[in-house]
Amino acid sequence: MEKYLKFDDQVTVLTKHKELQQYLQFRKENDVWVQPYIKETTVVGIEDHPLFLSQYFLSNGIELNDESNECVKDTGMFLTFPMNGERKIYPTRHTAFTSICQRAGLSGPTISNFIGSAFKKVLPVTEKASWLTRGFSLYMQKCKILIRDGKISAMMSNGYSILPADELVGALEKELKKEHKDMKMLSATISHEYLNIDYLLNDKDADSSFSLLLKDFGLDENVKTGIGFATSDVGLSRAYVYPFFMTENGYKTRFGDSAGVEHEGKNSVDTFVQLLPRVDSLFKEAENQIEKLGNTDIDSISSTVRNIVDDNKSLFPKSFAEDVVAALSSQPGTAIDVYLALNEIVENYIASRGNDPTLALTLKDRLSKYLYINIKKYDC
Repeated sequence: MEKYLKFDDQVTVLTKHKELQQYLQFRKENDVWVQPYIKETTVVGIEDHPLFLSQYFLSNGIELNDESNECVKDTGMFLTFPMNGERKIYPTRHTAFTSICQRAGLSGPTISNFIGSAFKKVLPVTEKASWLTRGFSLYMQKCKILIRDGKISAMMSNGYSILPADELVGALEKELKKEHKDMKMLSATISHEYLNIDYLLNDKDADSSFSLLLKDFGLDENVKTGIGFATSDVGLSRAYVYPFFMTENGYKTRFGDSAGVEHEGKNSVDTFVQLLPRVDSLFKEAENQIEKLGNTDIDSISSTVRNIVDDNKSLFPKSFAEDVVAALSSQPGTAIDVYLALNEIVENYIASRGNDPTLALTLKDRLSKYLYINIKKYDC
């Protein structure tokens, strides 16, 4: 099977729209969705014993290749199910493990732990496979299995709605060009967990209006407005869009709410298309909130940021927050100064982790909610 991403943890950044189109076409032509009954699916666990590995593979009908070797060094879980009239077996990647456990109705540290300690042993992979297979046998529904780049990427429920990325992106770009004819892709980040695309609107009126708004509240530089898009085919996220602005030095700030559809039920690409006319209103709503923050006086910017950080260390790691807080003035300011400082903390942390798209999207989603909290209550 031809592969686009060669390794499970690979992250690829595209900067040309032609490259994005080629990627979407590749996924359309090479991704395979299979819908067997859960009870007809089993898990085979292969222990990482180099001396016997080829024998294990041979006895279980597993191909000796890079994908299988990589799987053994990861979870060791192989999925077997009926496909086109015969039983197939595929290695799984880490993105599939949670959904596999969900289809078996199993959860908790005993099944999910792969690293032992002095106080906790790891359940052997062969026993985990047996537990999962037994769990599968109790479920009569069908499931939806995604085969991508030589491995199983997900094992979703029958209620999961497959939303092809090429159709979602095509619909979004068509809608954006109605109001922003000079819209252009800034970058697309691809991993086995997410597809994330940022577009600059290149709308002089929108950019000027937003720049003036920010200048009123102390950010004295021109910015460009944009729309981001994200989706996950492995059950991590809905398909959604969100507004952002980018400073002259390339620094991006997510702001405002998002709009999207869940990968479930009767939702379809048409459902996504129906919400797209709301995209431009996301900017207006965000502008109103930014204006509200800009009119909220803060007695001490640094103390307020520190208090928010102390209240949510999982979003604002203290080691990254200290440098930002130290550079802040203890003088009065506004709530927008606080929000921008919080954004800087998150951006610095994401950069330190190699700009992983899963981490970036998760943290920025959480950060965007701080545009709507009562920041004044932390000013003490």
